[in-house]
Amino acid sequence: MAAWTATPAELAAQGTQTLVEKVRFCTGGPLICFGHTQSEYQAWENNNVGGEKQKETFISRYVEPPRASVEHLVYLSAGQQFRQGDFNLITGQPNDFKAGFDRRDEEHWRTVDQRSLAFRLFSEGHRDPINTFAGLAFDARFNLDFTLNNKDEIADAHYEWLQTKFFASNLKSVYLAGHSRGGALMLHLAERFRRDFPDVPLIVHLFDPVLNSRQGELGVLGARLINPLNPNFRPYEFDYFGHFPNRNRLLVYNFVSGETIDPFLDIPVAWSAAQRTGFGAQAPVFNNGWFFQQYFNQGHDAIARSVARIDDALEDLELFAEPMIQDYCDSQPPIARCNVSPIFSYGDFATVTFDALGSTSQSGAPLTSYSWSFSGSSQQVGTPPSGTGIGPQNVTIWRVGSNSNLVGTVTVTDGNGNSASASCTAHIQEAIDCDGFGFCLEPEL
Repeated sequence: MAAWTATPAELAAQGTQTLVEKVRFCTGGPLICFGHTQSEYQAWENNNVGGEKQKETFISRYVEPPRASVEHLVYLSAGQQFRQGDFNLITGQPNDFKAGFDRRDEEHWRTVDQRSLAFRLFSEGHRDPINTFAGLAFDARFNLDFTLNNKDEIADAHYEWLQTKFFASNLKSVYLAGHSRGGALMLHLAERFRRDFPDVPLIVHLFDPVLNSRQGELGVLGARLINPLNPNFRPYEFDYFGHFPNRNRLLVYNFVSGETIDPFLDIPVAWSAAQRTGFGAQAPVFNNGWFFQQYFNQGHDAIARSVARIDDALEDLELFAEPMIQDYCDSQPPIARCNVSPIFSYGDFATVTFDALGSTSQSGAPLTSYSWSFSGSSQQVGTPPSGTGIGPQNVTIWRVGSNSNLVGTVTVTDGNGNSASASCTAHIQEAIDCDGFGFCLEPEL
């Protein structure tokens, strides 16, 4: 994937300020609250997410080109939020980002940290704002203690909303990254994207993701592992290999701390989720191609506030994800179009014109050849025609019996060798009601 370099004007358009929206807010007087879900976030209503949960969900449409232009999807999430909101370098959100939000406020502008993953994805050319939708979940409201049914409803809402940002036929990559409970949400979303878009490149970056082991969320195991860099940090074991049976064009990077989350916060004591890499001491770094896991001697919150970890994520994108995406883009077949005029003719024979106008490349390589073949009942008379080029291909068709047809098929090939075919059909029918001067009425169809 070729690097894109931001201009100052483009950076200003997506850069350090972003509009943060509450999914639901209050209408009515100071003592009355009529809950209103923003039309943009109707997916939360569609999936029966509770009103109070919606009111605590804060999302930014950080970069939003027209839907028809979107080829790459990015969704980044901070972890579970406390008080007025916590600083995080995944989304770039500041401390206390909720401060100033009245219950009737639906949106406020907030600053995105220039060191953050969100900002640097674009400023350093890893994604192009022209064809990338990027959403930031400052508070995804995907809390640890919610029931499994609540979690499914919320994950379905996020997923349904994200699907409104692109057309499936245009999608060329999905990048999901999250910290703590935001990482858990990304695991839920990754499962859905793999199910519905099994061939589209999927990149998942997990910054000490936390699953609810008491609930067995996503099948997390009760066994504990030991961080080889700090024996006091002990993540839960999670079967990432089992969670991702389809590893086609998949990259997962798991940043592991395993520090105990503060038991005095209003959530159960919890630890992050790591893949077992052996029956003895765990490998500090594990890499099997699609799955990369690395332990760090950093606290749970520190791992999402570390510029060095953001550097690691961006390096992974540059070295592994972007070549994978480029290979996928290079292999996309062209869109072939076949046109014929007229579609219907009358008499013993007629000349019709075939062309491939409207055929387009999807790989970025220009279309280099058009190969035509023809078949059909009209070939019982005359020599089967063939041809090359975009057209027009002028072909004489002969009627056999009361009606005949000629099917033209064009195979379009691009400079990468990708091909696609399309067909169209010309029909010829017997004319009726001819008078003595050679004028014939066409039969009704």
